[in-house]
Amino acid sequence: MESATDLVEYNYEGLASITAGFSKENFIGDTLFGKVFRGKIQQDLETQKVVVKIWVKTTSFASTPDRQKSRLDNEIKLLTNSDLKGHPNLVKLIGFFCETEHLGVVYELKPLDTLEKLILHDDFTWVAQIKVALEFACLLECLHDQQLLHRSISAAHLMVDQALSPRLFDFAMLVGGGVGEIRSREHAFGSHGYVDPLISLTGNLLINNLSCGPVLLIFYTSFSHSLFSR
Repeated sequence: MESATDLVEYNYEGLASITAGFSKENFIGDTLFGKVFRGKIQQDLETQKVVVKIWVKTTSFASTPDRQKSRLDNEIKLLTNSDLKGHPNLVKLIGFFCETEHLGVVYELKPLDTLEKLILHDDFTWVAQIKVALEFACLLECLHDQQLLHRSISAAHLMVDQALSPRLFDFAMLVGGGVGEIRSREHAFGSHGYVDPLISLTGNLLINNLSCGPVLLIFYTSFSHSLFSR
């Protein structure tokens, strides 16, 4: 696995400046444990478009400081892994910030929007949807080859870039392959409807036949809606 030494370490104030104070105009959406924003980094005469994800403190036992810090560490480990770094359907990590009250990461990404929101647009064609679905399936195959399981994946966890490629950006429920804290059967569960129920019966994290289901379903419902609305 490659080291994270080539990542830029930011501070919270700098990221607030990049996102215009984490403004509503730059807000993209929520993750399982945080929020995602558009941002711009000025580099000499060029402007680099980025996406900033921050973890948000809540009263939930699942978002304690130790757990959130663990998620940050795991994400850096995952996205700097030599076998996964550069995958066209994973976000490209370029930096992070880790302070007592604030945790976050910075991706090099020019997003159109999340798949969850984009699917509602009339100009998001059926051909584009098929492209996204096929690339998403290829991503899942790659993750499974690395013995990685995402226990709660949906269209809200996929950003679609300007090339109409899906980019997975929420890894909070990703486990296996040396990533994440899941090692025992009692923690092998994800959100209902997103993980194969056989996992809970067998403890085998590599079954996961249903990961595509929630994402493919949103394509089907969108297509059905377009037919009935004509």
